[in-house]
Amino acid sequence: MTTITPEKTNEVRSIKTSELTGAALDWAVAGLENIKLAPIDDGDMAVYYDDANDELQIYSPSTKLFTGGPIIDRAAIETLKEAGIDNWVAVSETKKETGPTMLIAAMRCYVASKLGDEVNVPVELLAELNDRYADTIISDATAYDGLEIHGVRDFHFKNDDLGTSFEVDDANPQSFAVYVHLKEGGVDCVGDFARLSLAKAYANELAVKYGWPVKDFAKNPQSPPSAKDMEVRVLVGAQYAYACIKTEKTTMDVRLEAGRSASKSLIESAQEMRDRAAQLTKRAALIEAASALI
Repeated sequence: MTTITPEKTNEVRSIKTSELTGAALDWAVAGLENIKLAPIDDGDMAVYYDDANDELQIYSPSTKLFTGGPIIDRAAIETLKEAGIDNWVAVSETKKETGPTMLIAAMRCYVASKLGDEVNVPVELLAELNDRYADTIISDATAYDGLEIHGVRDFHFKNDDLGTSFEVDDANPQSFAVYVHLKEGGVDCVGDFARLSLAKAYANELAVKYGWPVKDFAKNPQSPPSAKDMEVRVLVGAQYAYACIKTEKTTMDVRLEAGRSASKSLIESAQEMRDRAAQLTKRAALIEAASALI
């Protein structure tokens, strides 16, 4: 594991090089390229200070070919799009990495070849997802006719060998994505965002650029009530104990499992509900897709 020491942060987090994306990936590459980065206050995009022009310039080798291309050539990284899926493979003399775009795969490969399979990066670069890559995905704008905004959720289950799987979940999103709609059917993802407002802003930018309509299917996740707005009591019956939860609009009783603290039992019940909801959402999407075939 290698740490590129950040200048203006007191906290770093270890992340697999294969999972680096956005500002965190650009930041790691910048350290290897000896480019001094500076944060900007209104977003998490990494930038560098250009003394020659006395202005801040976006440094994003993971999305801009004129920045990432020379690195690929100099590092002798070979790239190949995997057949049948939207994924790229990048290979150097010592490392092989993958990614949703050629540049992301190549920059991951570059970082891995220099720093290894894990890198410590500043937490502020991981705090907010704000990845934009329409310029890489849209090679022929005439193939598309619109934009869609969706909520997405990681449906990775514990002990699932398939790994992380992000799928559309507009009702209970963890993050948000912008898609371009293909005239022949289907969509291509062109951006991933931590907040709905970021996704909307990017979709609107693309709408202005290409003249496409925007359909917003996502819902902003509601914040759970705070402890001060909630009343919780534990009732012990002859056979079972229950947590009685009451808010201004909701009242529910949750059975507590024997042999566990009330707090741990509630946490496990909440996770079980999320897992069931994820499975139901998957089934609902399958049923909806099947409706088009009847």
